[in-house]
Amino acid sequence: MKSNILVVDDEIIARQSLTDILKLEGYNAVSAPNGQAAIEYVRTHPIDLIVVDLRMPGMDGLEVIQVVNQASPILRSFYLRRTAQRIRQSRRCGCAFMII
Repeated sequence: MKSNILVVDDEIIARQSLTDILKLEGYNAVSAPNGQAAIEYVRTHPIDLIVVDLRMPGMDGLEVIQVVNQASPILRSFYLRRTAQRIRQSRRCGCAFMII
């Protein structure tokens, strides 16, 4: 069975590139352009993994993870590009993996 992966990034090139690569690798990959769209998707679709950009306008990656963690017990991951403080915050939000 193929894993269902949701890619969340406001930058269209990054979002589409990662989604395309995951599809080429055989995953069921879909994308969302922002945190709110991701939350709506997670509430109505089964997801095994979510890859979230940390810095997005509106709802940032940590906020997305907090809400998703309450809505669905999924494996979480996101890109992290900043400080050790953000790493600690992400762990408290329930992130299982970080890509630095």
